[in-house]
Amino acid sequence: MARKKAEDVEEKEDKRDAEDIMMDLAGVPGDVQVEARALRRNMSGFETKVWKFLGKDENPWGFLRQYPVEGLFLDFYSQHFNVDLEADGPHHLNRRASDRRRDRTLMKKGVRTIRLTPADFVKSSKEELFIYVRNAIENTDHDG
Repeated sequence: MARKKAEDVEEKEDKRDAEDIMMDLAGVPGDVQVEARALRRNMSGFETKVWKFLGKDENPWGFLRQYPVEGLFLDFYSQHFNVDLEADGPHHLNRRASDRRRDRTLMKKGVRTIRLTPADFVKSSKEELFIYVRNAIENTDHDG
């Protein structure tokens, strides 16, 4: 009977998102985890497009979606490279000043922000965009 319960727990943990596991390991409070989970379930169409572009679970940079850092939820966060990749849809056109303040706050904590817009997907091929993102991420100072 005890063996069955242990297997059930392992099976349940295997079904959790990588984001949930990492937040548990980082000691993120439960209410923040609930909010992050809700944001992941309700990503914008453009965020979903960027997530598919990054490769979802197979993404080479280990991005986590809607990950909380310094009281902010980062669209896509790579802990290894300490990079925030933001999917800036049309609503960001009116938020440039607040986005700059947000980027400065994160930079003070060593997190570099890279921003993608829908126009980036129009003006660049998928391969060109991947190279741009790879270079922007991997040419960032990191501990790894």
